[in-house]
Amino acid sequence: MDASQLFDTLKSFDQAEEGAPAHPDPEPDFRARIFSARSDGTNRLDLSNLDLSDASLCTLLDAIGSVEKHVQVVDMSMNFLTGSPQDNPGCEAGTGFANKFPDVQSLDLSGNSLTSIPGFVTAFRNLKEIDVSDNSSLAIFDTSVLPKSVRHVYARNCALTKFPEPLDALPGTSVLQLSGNRICTVPGDIGELENLVYLNISDNEIENLPDEVAEADQLRALVLYRNRRQYGYSTDLNEFFSSRDALRSDQPAL
Repeated sequence: MDASQLFDTLKSFDQAEEGAPAHPDPEPDFRARIFSARSDGTNRLDLSNLDLSDASLCTLLDAIGSVEKHVQVVDMSMNFLTGSPQDNPGCEAGTGFANKFPDVQSLDLSGNSLTSIPGFVTAFRNLKEIDVSDNSSLAIFDTSVLPKSVRHVYARNCALTKFPEPLDALPGTSVLQLSGNRICTVPGDIGELENLVYLNISDNEIENLPDEVAEADQLRALVLYRNRRQYGYSTDLNEFFSSRDALRSDQPAL
């Protein structure tokens, strides 16, 4: 997939979901939903997507043990997980849940009540994508709990006041979506993300960018609108940074 195809794919993540229908009432017994996917008449389930969204979950349950291990997508969005230790299944230092699914590549924790990134995420050793968007109490994003395999990070519409850190815990990340937070500064070590091609920091409180961003030759899209300084949408970084001084001197901070 080339850069243009990537950003066409990402457009849906940057568009406001106006008029989206309200989520339905949580299903009283999410186990019934899981077991309805049973494919072989046994107590084992054969599926690649595990949908636990909007199921009134406050904790992770061992009932998930009936699912085959080759699940690749786990959706736990729209629940009540907080990221605290009790959200873990209480076995093997909180990694028992994740250890059941060694092949998971995508984890959706959006729309919960996270105050921190759950420790069990570390055990998803092959994780490529994590979404913690729409967690209004998530003020700190500790990247040290993420496996090194992560490539796409989505943390839109949270309460982040600073960039996820440490950044060196994200060596392979190519997509970083942080719009709709309260971030004030972009750290200078952003340049250490050598694989970063898409950075969205729109709708924050950023006034200036570090020079290291201009030195990130691999960066192909930088989304900056609705910050303290009114930047536009730039996919041509050379053009953007050639006019950056003018932007700083001609446009007052909002």
